[in-house]
Amino acid sequence: MKVRPSAASGLLLVAYLIAIPATTPIMWGRAHAAQSPTVALALVGTLFALWCVVVIRLAQAVCRQRRGHSTSGAFGWLAGLVLSMASLVLAPAVATTTNAAEISQSVRHHTKQASVTTMTVGFPIALMAKRRRDELRQVRIILEDGEVDEVIHQLQAVDEALIQRVLDALPPDNFGIIDIENIDTSGPVAASTDSPVLVVPVRNELKQWMLAYARPGGTITVAPGTDLQELASVATAMHADGRIVIATSSHATMRQLAVRPSPRVMVLHLGGDPLDDDIAKLCVRIVVRTDVSKIITPRVDKPRSRRTVEQVNTQIFVRLLQPTAVVEGLIEPFNSDLRRRCIEMTSYLAIHRHEVVTGDRLRARVLGDGYNDASTRTLANTASAVRRSLGNHDARSRLLPVSPGGHYRTADVSSDVERFHVLVGRAQESPEEEWVALNEAIGLIEGEPLSAELRGFEWFLAEGHLARLQRDAEWAALRLAQLAIASGDFDLAYYALERGRLVDPYSDDIVAALARVPRRRDHIINGCADSYANLDAIDVADRRTSPSEPAVEYE
Repeated sequence: MKVRPSAASGLLLVAYLIAIPATTPIMWGRAHAAQSPTVALALVGTLFALWCVVVIRLAQAVCRQRRGHSTSGAFGWLAGLVLSMASLVLAPAVATTTNAAEISQSVRHHTKQASVTTMTVGFPIALMAKRRRDELRQVRIILEDGEVDEVIHQLQAVDEALIQRVLDALPPDNFGIIDIENIDTSGPVAASTDSPVLVVPVRNELKQWMLAYARPGGTITVAPGTDLQELASVATAMHADGRIVIATSSHATMRQLAVRPSPRVMVLHLGGDPLDDDIAKLCVRIVVRTDVSKIITPRVDKPRSRRTVEQVNTQIFVRLLQPTAVVEGLIEPFNSDLRRRCIEMTSYLAIHRHEVVTGDRLRARVLGDGYNDASTRTLANTASAVRRSLGNHDARSRLLPVSPGGHYRTADVSSDVERFHVLVGRAQESPEEEWVALNEAIGLIEGEPLSAELRGFEWFLAEGHLARLQRDAEWAALRLAQLAIASGDFDLAYYALERGRLVDPYSDDIVAALARVPRRRDHIINGCADSYANLDAIDVADRRTSPSEPAVEYE
């Protein structure tokens, strides 16, 4: 009869594996003093032989899981635990880019001190469970008889909150290293974009545990002699329904990129042959360098600031810098009959979260049809649906009760438009934070704002929000492009200007700047940076030395 897989049976197996070696010397000594020493010694030898058989069976289960097969029972549970711990103990030595002091300083800007025990024990198990779940969802493993319970047990080990906290702790760079012991495991989970990213647990020069991460276009630098297949086996895609495919040559990499079903499938290039720049932007590369102290990121010496997500600690986050408005962090979905009005009302209150908004203003500007104001019943029904979906914060509703004067206010609600203006204001006021703040601000633009909203949002134009947004976006795009050209990053300059043009498609200065940015690095000739520095459009960025409005610091 098979033993049902459970933590209890696995723990009993661990106790057996520890108890036999510990008690065998004592039993062996007592066997010599027994009346029938030969029989006693034979029994002790048989007991030890059975222990060896158990160890061999466990080793077989570990090898089986290591090759991607599934095992059930107590041996399968213990083999999974061994592999999860081995992902840290035997992780490849990835070359860190800074010394211990620089690493600690960088980490303090991106994470907060947390429980060491939670991360060092729970995180590897969570990584293993997530890898397993992603494989099962993509039907990459065929289950054998009796393995369903084991699969259910492994899927239950996926700690979604822990995975999300690690995602929130990752800096916005394409690649780098953070300290897993400093990830906050106690605070609330912040909302973040679910962009493709993979992680690998590594050790630095001081044998401290770190977490190497890379997004498409990033690199993970390893020391000579590193087992690349071992590194690939512990790499985990952190985004939802993630998948990693391995390629060992440039031809295989191009093929995997061509046949992958979506950009959420990450291609890990292990080959040493060079890749075309356009291909390298779509995959993650493993780079072997002899000088492990060489800086692998061109911006490691740039000033860094705290992540915006740590400054804006709101669960409800409204995204307007994209074609359609989206409200993230809802407790429950909006009422389907009132969904459009609920989204627009929430967006309006998020934009004006530092103001008091009257009910008449909402009925006229937000819920009305352009010719007639909405009725008080419509306002009451919409507000009730919004209040129910936003939920509570600190024992009170996020949409606060209507005041006796008919005023509406929110708590724990913010928007990407406000965050964008604050970042631009910080870049203008603090030159040491300019690079990071502008990168984060430009990264918030995901498309032409509200271009797909065919009804509503007339107030966004009428109240001047679009005009202010275009003014700040033009300056941010031109300034970031200027800084990128000065550092030789022409691709970032082009990206910044393209994002700025999404917000202000008719900006002559952005169009002129785009015409002077080299399209490919291998076509760059000497003097391009100097000619770009003299671009008249950049003067527009230099002329503006103060924010369009005083920056409002987040709570």
